[in-house]
Amino acid sequence: MKKIILVFFIFLASSAGYAQVVRPPQTDAGGILNQENDRQKNKEIPKQIPKSLLEKSKKKDIKPSEEKTLIKSFKFEGDIKAFAVSDLQNLLLDLNGKSLTFDQMQLAADRIKDFYNAKGFFLAQ
Repeated sequence: MKKIILVFFIFLASSAGYAQVVRPPQTDAGGILNQENDRQKNKEIPKQIPKSLLEKSKKKDIKPSEEKTLIKSFKFEGDIKAFAVSDLQNLLLDLNGKSLTFDQMQLAADRIKDFYNAKGFFLAQ
């Protein structure tokens, strides 16, 4: 019995050496300054569209073999305050009454997005 207790205490004492010490967060001036800089970066609003998003929005080639859907007209719904609905509809007048593929419909949506981007709404998707 004494051997078991002795082995237990040896094991307990040796495992304490492997315990990790948790460091308290930096409280010196440099650490506080870094934390404050990180907070300021998170508060900043971007001034332009990131290049990675611009590369994703490059125009795709239209595949002629896709199914088409007849589009009678485009209707804008929702709380549109930035521009008149007629201005947005004028961007798509040439597509009314035509059969369009999904990619062509996506290009129509891109026209609206580009219009918003040109007017300063650079986060419009």
